Amino acid sequence: MTTSVNNRSIQNTRRRLVRPQIATLVMLAVVALSGAVVAAWFAGQGTISRIFNRLEDLQNSPPLWLEVPMVAGEYLLFPTVILFLVVMIVMRVSPKPRAWSRFIVVGILLSLTLRYLLWRSLSTLNVSTPSDGVFSIGLFLLELLMLTSSTIQLF
Repeated sequence: MTTSVNNRSIQNTRRRLVRPQIATLVMLAVVALSGAVVAAWFAGQGTISRIFNRLEDLQNSPPLWLEVPMVAGEYLLFPTVILFLVVMIVMRVSPKPRAWSRFIVVGILLSLTLRYLLWRSLSTLNVSTPSDGVFSIGLFLLELLMLTSSTIQLF
């Protein structure tokens, strides 16, 4: 009796080890798809190359609202200063965090993070050659992972 119970538990353990988790399959699919895109880019496949050439054009002449405040003029620094003043006023009015004050501060932090991510993704990537692009996009994705893990803590 004990032997049959042990055999069943061993069989159940083997079944669990053989079946991969969904997260593992998704991660492997993302890595495989990324590898295929990189291989196609290095091989000079037309559609992939056109996509990255268009991205390079966008990187070379970004919209004015994506420019760095020191480059585009002081008026782009204005929204950041206003948001900072709003946070300071909220902290003065509500020294103890309440639901409404947390909502305002977290909303401002999320908007600044979103603006940073837009600027970082649309005007700072170096995709002039496939090798530069792979490293630039890879580092950006690692930065995105770090920002996502710290942004989750805001919720």
